[in-house]
Amino acid sequence: MCSSATAWCLVPCHGPYCSSKLAVHAYCVVTRHELQPYGVNVIEIVPGWFKTGIQSLQRLRKSIDTVWYRASQEMRDEYGHDYNEKAKAYADNLQPLIVTEDTT
Repeated sequence: MCSSATAWCLVPCHGPYCSSKLAVHAYCVVTRHELQPYGVNVIEIVPGWFKTGIQSLQRLRKSIDTVWYRASQEMRDEYGHDYNEKAKAYADNLQPLIVTEDTT
């Protein structure tokens, strides 16, 4: 089964994707234990993030803005006016640490 590194490294605006991949991980763990008595191995593939266009910082920042400006004014007020900038700063700091050019 294929999950994702996003199950362990949460990224703003990717909540549904991250939680679905964490669910895949949990399913792998449970299935592995259930099938072990029958000699069946369950293997989980957890690809990381590779430097491609889809992982660009510019794209991630645009995604954060899109979600922020799609939210109602009431929701933005609840989160605080600086939340959008904080989310982008978090992405700015996190992205270089987790995205790699090495595909070996």
